[in-house]
Amino acid sequence: MGLDLAHHDDAAPLRGEGVRGGKPGRACADDKHITCVGNFCLAHAGSPEAPFRGVADASSRAARVKPAIMFILNVLHACALMRGGGPMAKDTSRRAVLLGMAGFAAGGLGISAWRGRDRLANLFNPFAADRFDLPPLAGLTDAVGVQVPGFSAADIADKTVFLNAFASWCPQCREEHQALVDFARAGATIYGVASADDPANTLKYLRAFGNPYARLGVDRKGWLYRVLGARGIPASFVLEPGGRLSFAHVGPITLSALQARVGPALKL
Repeated sequence: MGLDLAHHDDAAPLRGEGVRGGKPGRACADDKHITCVGNFCLAHAGSPEAPFRGVADASSRAARVKPAIMFILNVLHACALMRGGGPMAKDTSRRAVLLGMAGFAAGGLGISAWRGRDRLANLFNPFAADRFDLPPLAGLTDAVGVQVPGFSAADIADKTVFLNAFASWCPQCREEHQALVDFARAGATIYGVASADDPANTLKYLRAFGNPYARLGVDRKGWLYRVLGARGIPASFVLEPGGRLSFAHVGPITLSALQARVGPALKL
């Protein structure tokens, strides 16, 4: 069953940079292995929460941007030297251009390696949009004390469902959490995916902030959001019958966006 991405929305509705404690790029939940970058959070390779070795971290952005900046500066410097004239100036300018090109090439190789690791990680992903099984979060009960169930691909195969991937260590997840609670109170059925998190911490998080999820599956390795095309969390998806992904949003989502983009799919 193929995955059809009809709409992908990764523009954050609230902010353009991951922030914790007012400082961009600080590790989420005081964990040096977790970084907020862009509009979402990432678990670094080697961390207990990391889904696999190919996860990008905040340094990848700098690694891509810095060579390009250095190349531009070297070219500008070379132009200035050439305008000064003389054999020595021309020789120096050629060296500057060559150094800039070498730096840019190194940056390109870095990007390719980063993307290659990312593709390799997904190559060994055991999940697919139509093949996954997430166990329940032990101890999470509904209002009458009944265990909130997990879910599998078979459970949603013939339904249109709204999935939300989150983790307790992710500040952007907390940012959107009240919107999810309000959306659930308005009648939305939300399937939660506790991603790359310690179940004990997930349970504490939901008890502290409220549980908006009708079903909650534990994804200790963070496989599902990756197979659906996201590189970080929070991530929200609408899956339709046949494995068709009709909506994807990476980053914190607002109540107005949920009502406008997800509500019609759920016939609210």
